[in-house]
Amino acid sequence: MENTYNIAGAFLAISMPIYLVGWLLIASGRRTDAIGSRRGLALGPLTDAFAFLIPVGNDSIKKLRRTMLQAGHYHRKAAEEYLALRNAAMLAVLTLCGVWIVNISETQRDISPQLLVTCLLVVVVYSLPAIVLGNLARSRSQRIQNALPDAVDMINMLVTGGSPLKGAIVKTSHELKSIHQDLSCELAILDHQAEAGSMELALKQFADRINEPEVISLATIVRHADRLGGNVTSAFQDYADSIRRTRRQRAEERGNKASVKLLFPIIVFLAPSLYVLLLGPAALELRNFMVDQNRSGGVLTQDLNQIGQAGDNNQ
Repeated sequence: MENTYNIAGAFLAISMPIYLVGWLLIASGRRTDAIGSRRGLALGPLTDAFAFLIPVGNDSIKKLRRTMLQAGHYHRKAAEEYLALRNAAMLAVLTLCGVWIVNISETQRDISPQLLVTCLLVVVVYSLPAIVLGNLARSRSQRIQNALPDAVDMINMLVTGGSPLKGAIVKTSHELKSIHQDLSCELAILDHQAEAGSMELALKQFADRINEPEVISLATIVRHADRLGGNVTSAFQDYADSIRRTRRQRAEERGNKASVKLLFPIIVFLAPSLYVLLLGPAALELRNFMVDQNRSGGVLTQDLNQIGQAGDNNQ
């Protein structure tokens, strides 16, 4: 019976963290083709129960929902599903460790190492999904920033050719689907929100989702040009030039920082070999001199008095 409990606990403890991390890594691949689609929750009706097993503040929930949107998870229950999977993984780890500690306590009095391992596992399971999710959100935001100049140029060409702004956004979203999938998905969402409300509101929500300076600037420029009746084409052109200039300046800044960062590995790994090449021959000559002159009749074997007398005789 104990073996059955151990096997069940091990299965839960191993499968739940893997499932949680796999969901965070793999689910991002299905977000683009499922805009507006409805999928079932991972834990079904138990999602809400597991999600709020550990109390979470309203500010933390809002921040988590924004991070989920930045990572490309648009499901309205994405934050609750994330919390439910994390808490389920922690519960599985605690169950396994509890069974393990109970079995150990029958033959061993000191269980402090097992308690320490349990605490470490709980901390890892609690923090690892947040780290993975944050990396996904940052990498996706970076990909969208890198794709913005191409999308702005394409929208600018379509608007210059007489296409309305909304139609240009839709066309650009279709054209970029195979190249810049993340930005194509965001432009498709922008089109749906513009149909449901207004272009100004859709652009504002687009900037709130990504929360990056370049995206906020683009949304602000388009909103002001559309509201004031300005020339949208020139606004797009100026923005594309400015974002490319900013990107070039950032690349130069990273290049300058890289040259400074390379000094440390050069000093650590290259300096010892240079010292060996430069000082090695001199050290070998000094060693040979010390060996030869320490033999009988050598300079280093003579007394100072003998050396002084030999000098006086020479004079």
